[in-house]
Formats: sequence, structure tokens, C-alpha cells
Amino acid sequence: MADQPPVDPTPAAGVSEPSRIAESADPATLDLPSRWSGAAAVPETGPRRSRWARLWERVSGAEPEPAEPDDWATMPAVDPWADQDTPVWPETFAAETALPAARFDAPAGTGAASQASTGTAAASPPTRQDAVPPPTRLDAAPPPTRLDPAAPYGHAASPAAAKAADAAEKAMADALAAGSKVLDAAKAAAVVAAAKAAEQAAKAGQVAKAGQAAIANQAAKVSQTNSPGQTGSPGQNGNAGQAGSAGQTRGTARPAIPAPGTYPPPAGGTGLPPMRPKLRPWRRAKAPAQPPQTRIPVQPRPAPVRPAPPPWAARPVPPRRRGRVRRWLRRMTLLTVLGLVLCCGGPLAYWQFPVARQHPVSAVLPDSFADLDLRDTAAGQRAAERLAEQLQEAGSAGDAFAGTYADGRGKRVTVFGVTGWRLTPGSDVDTQLDRLTSELKLKDVQSYDVGEFGVHERCGVGRLNNSSVVACAWADHGSLATVLLTRRSIEESAELVAGLRSVVLTPKYWS
Repeated sequence: MADQPPVDPTPAAGVSEPSRIAESADPATLDLPSRWSGAAAVPETGPRRSRWARLWERVSGAEPEPAEPDDWATMPAVDPWADQDTPVWPETFAAETALPAARFDAPAGTGAASQASTGTAAASPPTRQDAVPPPTRLDAAPPPTRLDPAAPYGHAASPAAAKAADAAEKAMADALAAGSKVLDAAKAAAVVAAAKAAEQAAKAGQVAKAGQAAIANQAAKVSQTNSPGQTGSPGQNGNAGQAGSAGQTRGTARPAIPAPGTYPPPAGGTGLPPMRPKLRPWRRAKAPAQPPQTRIPVQPRPAPVRPAPPPWAARPVPPRRRGRVRRWLRRMTLLTVLGLVLCCGGPLAYWQFPVARQHPVSAVLPDSFADLDLRDTAAGQRAAERLAEQLQEAGSAGDAFAGTYADGRGKRVTVFGVTGWRLTPGSDVDTQLDRLTSELKLKDVQSYDVGEFGVHERCGVGRLNNSSVVACAWADHGSLATVLLTRRSIEESAELVAGLRSVVLTPKYWS
């Protein structure tokens, strides 16, 4: 079949659309939307919903709004060959021409003979190869073989073939004769080698027998020298003599092995060393003292001398690290001591150091104290709070407390103060009384012992609104307060203020 012509993508003349056929009734696909390419339509994506909306929809069980289904009637048809051009041949192919009949030529020299023998003259078909084939590389005749092929039926052998066959037979005969000669020579060499090997084996056997005879004679001589006396009956001696004479006559017989139990004893007795006499513990003799041996004392080896390092290699040796056991013991001891200090040192410090009991504290006014009751009148409360604020404005930082106590006989006690850390409570008391001196005109200011280390209390007599009052102030490391008392002596007022302090103040961490 001839090769096909190449495809020409150019549409033929008269064709309006390269991808359609003019007589086809199918609608054209060139006017369809560009998104149709043989695949299904991709649905439009809706707005993205938040995670909370999707979670709420899943929890509440609300079904999502169904999407609008596509109407199949509105979906246009899909043409998979929309973008492909239909190839059109520019010209019509011509019909293939018929080839001539093939001719088959018979081999040379066989066609005529076969036709003559069969008597038929049928003509064989001609072949396409009419020329004589070129000669091959193997032009020489093959070598002759033993089996000559028979001549074709109806043909006589040529003289050259007969000569070649005779020459081949002669060469084969010569080769067989040469091979038989080689085999005969090899057989003769093998016979000679076998004879030499047998002769060497016989000589080796004679040498071995002579050696055995010499060994037997030597053994007989050794046995005669070891037994100087002859023991036994005359008959036995005679038999032994006969055996000896027979052995000497033969020369190759082995000496007779005596029966078990009849071996002669060795010349030196039993052959074992003499046994030492067994001594009792009390009869044991002390080992003789051996003289001291004079030996050269072992000299100690000198310590190896290491060469001094070069100057550039000299560097400070790092300190030796202590063992882990020591470090662990040191840490355990430190932790134990710290625990003992925290457990036992806290209460001890509370009783030994007043600072531990005086700071921090909280101030709570009781409802009643001694023969006094706390008054909750608005005017008295405002006056006490105003005095506490003045105390804070004077530089006293902390929580303020204030209150007014009174009894049914006209005795009144007004207390106001602050809580907080104070480094110098003694100077704070003096400062507070100095500030009140100008207002109350205090006099006869005296210090009183409260009975607690670190607490300072001072009292003085003054006048307020033409009435006699006693002003007392106390201060410690955690609080500062001022107390105004009416209708009381200065000693009674100092004792009452000390009791009021112990009731109002309460330590936060130690009760």
C-alpha cells in the first residue's frame, strides 16, 4: 500500500465550517458558551459561612437550604469535537493499480529434469528477481567427509567428485594409522611405568621388614638385660631357649609378650619414692631454721621524668571538681538547716522580736470596752473620721480607723489612728503630740510604760472647748493612734489607753 498523503488542516473550498458537515442537521456549537468543553458544569460557590454558624447548624439540627437544581431542558448539548477541525482531502485518491503476477523460477538443472520425468510442461509463475544472485563469500568446496552423498537420481558422479572421495578415504586411513601408533606408544609407556612402580614397592617392603627385624632384636636384648636371673621350671627355660633360637633363626619374629601379672619388678624396687613416716602433732619436729639469704634489696624504680612543656603550651590547670557526693551532702545540709529555721525560728522570732508581733496588724474597734459603749452617731462618726484623715494627711500611710465611746455619766473616749509600717515609733509619738499641743495647749506630757518592748505611749493634759481633756498617743512598728478622754485623770487615762490598744490591734499572721 502506498504511503498516505500528509494531512492539510486548511479547510477545502466551499466548506463554510471546518468542524461541521454541510448536510448535517445538528446545530452548530460555535455559538455555545465557552465554558462547555466536554466536562460537567461547575456549580457556583455560595458565600462563605462562619464557623459559629456551621457549628450552630450542626448542633441545632437545622437542614441547610437546598441548592436550586439545574433544569435539564436548559442545558445545551455538548459537542466533544467543537474545537477540532475536520480534515478534508484536497483531491480524491486514485484507485490502486494492479501489480503483475509474481514469477517463481525453479533452481537451475532441476526444472528440465523434473518436467522430463513427469512429462508435464506446466509453466511456473515468474518472479520479480530475474537477475543472477551475487556470489557468496564461501566459494570453496566443503571438506570431504566419510559419508559421501549419493548422486542424484538419474545423474552419474563426475570424475572430480570420484577423485575427491578417494583422496578423503586415503587421508582418513592415514589418520587412523597415526592414531593407532600413538595409542600403542602410550600403552607401552604405561606398562614400563607400572613395572618401575612395582619394583620400587618391593624394595620399600624389604626395607620395612629389615627395620622390623632390627627393632625385634633390640627389644629382645633389652628384656634379657632387665631380667638377670631366670625363674621358672626347666621346661619353661627350655621352651624359652627354643623360642629364642627360633627367633634368632627367623630374625623377623617379634619377642613374646609375657602374660599379665608376670612382669618382672623394676631394678630399683617399686619405682615409687619412699613414704615419709606419719608423725603425731606433738611429735612433729620444727623445721630447721634456714640461714638468711643475702640478696640485693630491690631498688625502687625512679619516677619517669616528663619533659617540660613548651612555653606556648603552658596554661593554668583548671581546679579539680569536687565529687557529686560532697555537693549533694552540702545541699541536703543547707536545706535541713533552712527548714529548721523556718519551722522553729518563726515562733521564736515572734516572741523575741517585737516587730514580728507588731507588723502587720489590723485594727477593729470593739462594740464595748470596760464600761464604755461604741456610739454610732453620725456627728461623732464624722468627727472621728475627720481626725483620722488629718492624721493621714500629716504623712501617716496605712488604713485609718476611728470611733467614739461613752457611758451614761458623761465620760467620753474618742480614738482615731492608722496602721502601717513604722521604723521609729518613738519619734512618731513626739511628732503627733507636738502637732496637738498648739490646738489643745497640752502640758505635763509624760511617758508611760505599756509593758511591751517597742511600744511608746505618752499622755498630757489640755483643754478643748473650755473643757479639760487628756490627750494620749501610742505608736509601735505597725500602728499610730491618738485618744482623747474626758473626766478622767492622766494615770487612769494612760492605763485605759494601754488596754484599748491591746483590744483594737490584732496581728494578721500571728494570733
